[in-house]
Amino acid sequence: MYVAPDDEAALAAMSAGRPLEAAPLFERSAIHAYKANEMLSMKLSASLAIKAYAMAGDAPNAERMARASVDAFAAAGRRAEIPGFATRVLEMLRSRGLGAVADAVSQHISGVMGTGFQDPAAPQLPAFCSSCGAAVKPAEVVRPTPSTVACSFCGASLAR
Repeated sequence: MYVAPDDEAALAAMSAGRPLEAAPLFERSAIHAYKANEMLSMKLSASLAIKAYAMAGDAPNAERMARASVDAFAAAGRRAEIPGFATRVLEMLRSRGLGAVADAVSQHISGVMGTGFQDPAAPQLPAFCSSCGAAVKPAEVVRPTPSTVACSFCGASLAR
């Protein structure tokens, strides 16, 4: 089995509370594992990279890595592994306060999977705000807390 060369350094950085240092090391390990067709190692390294980026507050890289991982599973013909991976990653992102990132990744997964993926924690948003009538755009909603969604125009709560 392929063992990524940077895992020890990445794990040491995570243990020392330096997730921003660990994240690119885990990402590099995921890329190496993918190129070696070691999908289990890729899945683990990618999950750790996403977690490290999230812990460091680097939402754009957490989202980028999550999307790229889903795309890698699809490209490798491993679509059946996406829902389990996605559920854990989305839960982790939401638990770190990155609900908007999780929602964007969830939409990407739905696009890749078609009807094969349903994220139960994704907000079920109305087309229009019931308070002010503004169009509700998922990428623009406000998340006052990880479990609530509000209108970006008037701030009213949007039902889930």
